[in-house]
Amino acid sequence: MQNSIEFTFKKPDFMKNSPFLLFTAVLFFFSFTSKAQDATTETPKVEAANTITKGTQVIGGGASGAVEINKNYTNTDFQLNPFYGYFVSNRMQINAGISLISYRYNQAGNINGENAFGFSPGMSYYFFVKNRSAVSGSCSLGILREENISGNKVEASGNYLSAQIGINYNYFISSYLALNCSFTYSRYYGVFDANSISVIPYGVGQLSVGASWFLTRACR
Repeated sequence: MQNSIEFTFKKPDFMKNSPFLLFTAVLFFFSFTSKAQDATTETPKVEAANTITKGTQVIGGGASGAVEINKNYTNTDFQLNPFYGYFVSNRMQINAGISLISYRYNQAGNINGENAFGFSPGMSYYFFVKNRSAVSGSCSLGILREENISGNKVEASGNYLSAQIGINYNYFISSYLALNCSFTYSRYYGVFDANSISVIPYGVGQLSVGASWFLTRACR
């Protein structure tokens, strides 16, 4: 008879309440900077609407991370998410991205953690495009391959199915380059292969920052 074991990994406490506050602060900062720059500069204005058009290609990515250190243990959690996108209309983008994840929990030299690699096709819709700003909603489905590590050994590995929704803010510093901030909620479902251990579904909210390069028809 196989026993069902639930794996849960403690995330840093400060991440439970701060993502929404950080996301709001970043939006406010970019909005204020945009207004101040448009009011003082004499150079031609950068218009996001001129870049976000049908046929535009996008290469970009985001990164997130957290470190928690106290006298008993240390947590580190880092993730990198490069992606490629293509605008099938003036507001709709289809895309595909990969996820590289590393999580470590170190208590008195006893190190446990996870390494994961994922692939997620999806789409984004830009519902607000004005001046230098562009805001989009996104959704995607994907698969994630994960390894559980104890010391220097892989104790178990498995595949997850994932579903994500998110909101993304882009601030164009030029006609082709945008800085971005995203908040994404991901839901994971999976079964570990090695020991046939069932894993309960769990969700993770994540704030990330990054940059995107927009390759329009005019510059190709």
